[in-house]
Amino acid sequence: MAGWNFYFYELAHSQAWCRHCTNSIRALLIPFEITALNLVLSFWRDDIPVWAVCLACVVLYGILNVLTVKAYGEAEFWLSGGKVILILMLFSFTFVTMVGGNPHHDAYGFRYWKHPGAFGEYLATGSLGKFEGFLGSLWAASFCIVGPEYISMVAAEAKRPRIYIKQAFKTVYWRFGLFFIGGALCTGIVIPYNDPTLVRVLGGGEGGGTAAASPYVIAMQNLAITGFPHLVNALLVTSIFSAGNAYTYCATRYVAESVVLITCS
Repeated sequence: MAGWNFYFYELAHSQAWCRHCTNSIRALLIPFEITALNLVLSFWRDDIPVWAVCLACVVLYGILNVLTVKAYGEAEFWLSGGKVILILMLFSFTFVTMVGGNPHHDAYGFRYWKHPGAFGEYLATGSLGKFEGFLGSLWAASFCIVGPEYISMVAAEAKRPRIYIKQAFKTVYWRFGLFFIGGALCTGIVIPYNDPTLVRVLGGGEGGGTAAASPYVIAMQNLAITGFPHLVNALLVTSIFSAGNAYTYCATRYVAESVVLITCS
């Protein structure tokens, strides 16, 4: 039952998508990632058929997971490389612009940590409201923190798992600390939490779900940096596709393991 629970968690069904994918979405993981992919593509144009994107993702996920695990691993190697490039680019963008390397020549540094402040109020006011704001952000961000349990899934199909899987587990905490904590730190540096564009997007305004809603992209627009947002959106496409591919792999393996356990018992 644990295996089937995880499988349905990975392949949970969703409501029908509307033309702009703005209806209430009840999807998790694979359908969630395909929905996110449609939203990200709308950054460039909004007339891309939703059904075509869904069909392409389903077919590609099926091909990559029906073939040998080598095909899946090779695809993930290159797709995951896009994630690393993206986060390193955004870290570099944060440092260069905060010291004055931007079209406005504005060395803003940690200005937004003072005005309006590093923590936004939520529900209550004062220190309690700021603490609640932190907890609210932590609650939302925790949905994105997945991955360590997936490392164990490849042990049965990996070469020399006693060595490579062990090394992967040792580095996962460092990677989480660098990417997630470092990313949150950079986000708080490049843009204030009360930025008008950010507040409008979070309130359901235009651009939600695409690269236009990214705090980094909003910061780029505020600094009159052009071209870079399109590169960020392109790398988001590879990252989202990679996540859906990983979820498909793990869901199918869990079902296979459940069948084996039932057969053996």
